[in-house]
Amino acid sequence: DGTISLTGASVGTKQGFSILKYTGSGSNGTIAHGLSQAPDFFFGRDLEDTGGSRDWIIYHKSIGNTGRLKFTNGTTSTSSTFFQDTSPTNSLITVGTSNDINSTNDYVLYCWHNVPGLQKFGFYEGNDSTDGPYVELGFRPAMIMVKNIDQSSQDWKIYDAARDPNNIVTQVLYPNLTSQEDANTGLDFYANGFKWRDSGDSQNGPATIIYAAWAEAPTIGMYGGGANGR
Repeated sequence: DGTISLTGASVGTKQGFSILKYTGSGSNGTIAHGLSQAPDFFFGRDLEDTGGSRDWIIYHKSIGNTGRLKFTNGTTSTSSTFFQDTSPTNSLITVGTSNDINSTNDYVLYCWHNVPGLQKFGFYEGNDSTDGPYVELGFRPAMIMVKNIDQSSQDWKIYDAARDPNNIVTQVLYPNLTSQEDANTGLDFYANGFKWRDSGDSQNGPATIIYAAWAEAPTIGMYGGGANGR
């Protein structure tokens, strides 16, 4: 247990995914995440924020423990009040006194870590070209979410193989906007990663871009067996 007790949890140690509910303390503290290794990506929100004054708080290992993102088009914000400049451990998430993660209200956190063949969280450097970077994942993605963390006014973007099953994948959703889906020049989903065909700044500008990716089907069986072919 951390110093801030959970009021509810759903934990999949094989899947590397947990959902946590807790009541904040308003003081620096720690929260048990229940996973077998440190989360690489998590986000959460105040569940009692009826006035809309609080933001989603997003941690990504490629940003580090001094900053956070929001589901907005902004860049990284830095403050020790988010995570006390402390990375998650194999058992605990450290939180500061930011109202977005630890007032005395109820909160929810969604936490993931890298699982080979299932999900991966990392970054790449964009090249502002229609012959964009190739990102190795170790699986064919079902969905990827990306965010340019260097340039201001760049949207979060989601691409997936359900709405757009054939290359080039062009249909995009925006987690930070109320817009309908849009069409970009897009990217290719490969058997073991993805490659950009689009020079847009949000996904392939001359900047560092973080990603979260989940597999269409696990390439490694989570319970000891080999995964079935697609």
